[in-house]
Amino acid sequence: MFYAFVKYFNTLTLFCYYKKIQRVNYKPKPKGKGVLFLANHQNALLDVLIIATRIKEPIYFLTRADVFANALLRRIFETLNMIPIYRVRDGRNQLALNDAIFEKTAQLLYEGKSVLIFPEASHSLDKRIRNISRGFTRILNAHAKLEQGKPIAACLIGVNYHAPQELGDQMSLHFSDYIDLPHKVLSAEQTQELVQGFTDVFKTLSLHLEPKTYVRDLQYLQEVQVDMSDLEQVRNVLNKTSERPKGKSNSLLKKGIHQLWFVLPMSLYKLTFAKLVDEAEFEGTFRYGFSVLFFSLLFVLSACLHNTYVLIGLTLYAILGVILIKKWSLFP
Repeated sequence: MFYAFVKYFNTLTLFCYYKKIQRVNYKPKPKGKGVLFLANHQNALLDVLIIATRIKEPIYFLTRADVFANALLRRIFETLNMIPIYRVRDGRNQLALNDAIFEKTAQLLYEGKSVLIFPEASHSLDKRIRNISRGFTRILNAHAKLEQGKPIAACLIGVNYHAPQELGDQMSLHFSDYIDLPHKVLSAEQTQELVQGFTDVFKTLSLHLEPKTYVRDLQYLQEVQVDMSDLEQVRNVLNKTSERPKGKSNSLLKKGIHQLWFVLPMSLYKLTFAKLVDEAEFEGTFRYGFSVLFFSLLFVLSACLHNTYVLIGLTLYAILGVILIKKWSLFP
């Protein structure tokens, strides 16, 4: 029940926070079949929250183990179907703990559950697909060793943001078709073929700028103000198969209105949560978290005051803020 509450609450708050969240080619999972969802990783916890609210069924997440260090947070994360996964940076002696994690994940898939992993094994704001870890193939091998193993499938998700650190951003999730996975222990050659095949699929589902032309292409896309969460538009512009889009004029008036309207929450954010951000990829997560906390506390306090006018005023302020984000965005 707690998972369902958090899911629906996040669905509402993400709708208010983002200008647009687009879901492309999503299909319900095959009935009774375990599905391993794999996604590229750009925007820390927001990737998890957005994907969880856009997939119909409950989903389990393999999450970096260091966020489980606090006992209270660990209990909360476990309630939200999060499972710790250890990385080299957590210490080589910790990596052995992953064997039990892979077996647990294989059992969930055997039971027909859905599991989400980020095979890049870290997050980055770069507009490219990075090297994919072979860790997910260890899950497949663990599943293959189960007696009377049931067939499972994979679904790749391309995560695409325009300006991932900003309030009112727009993003898209591009889903692959379901891919039947082999029920056998993979050889080294088969593992490499699967990793390379998934890498190629990811490059069709997400914005991938090649290293040799990365800086030039990114600067060009920013110059023409193309929506970088719209893959078709981006590729048409880069391939010169369409005219340069007429970017919105982000006038000083528009920027001024946005800054004035959100001056209180954003000023408080800079004085509080912003100081906790030690990685650029966490900027969006902390900004979103503070926004949810700020408006939730305001509504609770206004309700405690039993003042109808204060409650109506706050509601109008929040609604008009959402309208600003949706209809008069600073982004293309």
